[in-house]
Amino acid sequence: MLGVAALVDTLEAVDATPVRGSRILVLDGEPAGWVPVGWSVVGRRGREPGEHLANAFDDVGGPALVLGTATPQITPDLLSACIQVLRTPRVDAVLGPAANGGCWAVGLREPEPAALLGVSAGGRGVLEAQRRRLRALGIPFAELPVLREVDTMADAWVVASQARSSRFARALGSMLEPAQPVAAFA
Repeated sequence: MLGVAALVDTLEAVDATPVRGSRILVLDGEPAGWVPVGWSVVGRRGREPGEHLANAFDDVGGPALVLGTATPQITPDLLSACIQVLRTPRVDAVLGPAANGGCWAVGLREPEPAALLGVSAGGRGVLEAQRRRLRALGIPFAELPVLREVDTMADAWVVASQARSSRFARALGSMLEPAQPVAAFA
């Protein structure tokens, strides 16, 4: 329930971002009714997270910003700013640092599998590993704002407080609705 709410919030933010280009959802599984009209859905390919990312960029075939779905607090304004950073001269990649040491976004001007293969897509140390990989390949990059990914319930509360009108915040709040009293008579 929370995962779908976070995904839908992310899709809606991307959909509302005023930028030309395709909107593609890379999905492991079957899409449901929450996929916005006009989006392409492609199956996730590969066995490891780095392969998933490399294949996603390959499927797009050009400049792209790939987002995770654990940051429902993103907004169209934030995404527009991120795209502008990727369009900056002498910036060929962008990384969205997550407070947990991971990445909430990775952007590349051109697909470059070597930049992604073998680098995990989640958890502590991923951001630093991705930085090292880009430096080793000589790919100039910039960093985006740090966001908190939802990995724990504590994260969920912080993120929901940052995005109070989101589906995610509403879904989290509905999980805590008090139970209706039940009267029992003998």
